[in-house]
This record gives sequence, C-alpha cells and structure tokens, in this order.
Amino acid sequence: MKKIKNPAFEIKLTKEEALKLGINPDTEKQSGEIKTTGPWQICTSFKALCISKTFGKYSETKEIVLHGQRTISRPKNSGYNLDGYVSIKGKKYSCYTSSQCFNIDGKTIEVATINARI
Repeated sequence: MKKIKNPAFEIKLTKEEALKLGINPDTEKQSGEIKTTGPWQICTSFKALCISKTFGKYSETKEIVLHGQRTISRPKNSGYNLDGYVSIKGKKYSCYTSSQCFNIDGKTIEVATINARI
C-alpha cells in the first residue's frame, strides 16, 4: 500500500515501486486480467491494480492510495466499465473499473485500475 498526497495527473513512481504494485514498466498500456465463461463471454472475475481516492471540498483529489493487485468479485457489466466488490484488509468495498496514468522513471504508462469506494 502506498499513499500519494495531492497527486498530479500522472502518479510518479520508481521502477521498483511499479514492480511491487504489479505494473510492468516496459509497456505503454497495461490491461487487467479478465476471466469469462459461457458462449456469451460473461465476466466472472477481473484482476487489476486497486486504488482508492479521497476528495476535497471542491471534488479535487486530495489523496490516492495504491492497494496493489486485487480481484473484483461478483462483477457486473455497466456499459464501458465493470462494477462489483473488492476486498481490502478483509473488508468488502463497492468498486468500479477505470484507468490511471503513471509516470515511471520518465515514461508514461496507462494502467487499468479498480477504484474502491472507501
């Protein structure tokens, strides 16, 4: 878990920090791992980097917490994203999928994320 106060558009990380969080620093874009079942390819699980955000008085992001790789349980397709539940420190939180840009040693990487509603 890593806390970042007053983040910019891109979150700056070192290569070692990125590897610990499961981010591949050699790619330009990292997708999550999705598992499907049946002839209609219904999503049964989605694994990606889990983050949570704390917002200020005027909806600006005050803090981002990077929780590491997590898996959505009971995913539901909501158009362009998935909704479901994610476990953090043994407690289930509502979540949705999105993406976040990271600056890893000067290189920008777009990473699929699971945003927990804490």
